[in-house]
Amino acid sequence: MYRLNHSILLVVLMCTMFIGCGDTSTYNEGKDYYPISLDGNIYHWGKNNTIKINANSDSVTFNSKESNYVTSLKAGIAEWQDTLTSIGITIEYVSTSADVNVKWVAGSKVNPGVLGFASTNKILTMSRTLNVVTSEAENYYHSDFSVQYIATHEFGHMLGIWNHSFDSNDIMYPYKGTGSLTNRDKKTLTDFLYSQIPTYNMHEKDGPLTSSQVNEIIPHATSYSTVNGCNIEIDSDH
Repeated sequence: MYRLNHSILLVVLMCTMFIGCGDTSTYNEGKDYYPISLDGNIYHWGKNNTIKINANSDSVTFNSKESNYVTSLKAGIAEWQDTLTSIGITIEYVSTSADVNVKWVAGSKVNPGVLGFASTNKILTMSRTLNVVTSEAENYYHSDFSVQYIATHEFGHMLGIWNHSFDSNDIMYPYKGTGSLTNRDKKTLTDFLYSQIPTYNMHEKDGPLTSSQVNEIIPHATSYSTVNGCNIEIDSDH
């Protein structure tokens, strides 16, 4: 993961260090990307099992401009289904006892320009509206394509890819709307990530974990997607 020379502070529910707002040329210098979190841990769900998702865990009531949000979210997650099938993983949508809870929040509840984020606390947060200054009310809402794209990207993180691609063709490239799910995205998941024994199996991970080596709390890995091509990747304890 490319680290900025000039790290800055951002308050996202709490003060944490964030990295990532590189330019296109910097990202293109990379040869590949590796699905390992900044703390060096490997998180994934293991093969041959089911990931249960609550697509609206807070039972949000959507208005008419948001009526397709959940459908678009599911379509975005479904982009990974063939890849997951190849390693024996199925997706099931449930209303209780979910492995992954999706929360829909107003743009004013997140930092300006944040579209969504995933965390190893097994919560996938999607913004309902853009927290940006605009003269057109319609621009406050996401298009169906935008919701689907964000969901595909963020679910890639939830599956265990806690890093970003250097290739603008990939869905895991940190710039919104430029890529699609590619063979490299898929192979990164199946041939590299899920071929390894995870440091933490996400099915067994509830809340912060304690490192047996240093007896310290291991913070959650969180990755944000934003409207301006800025990748904010955080290790923060919720």
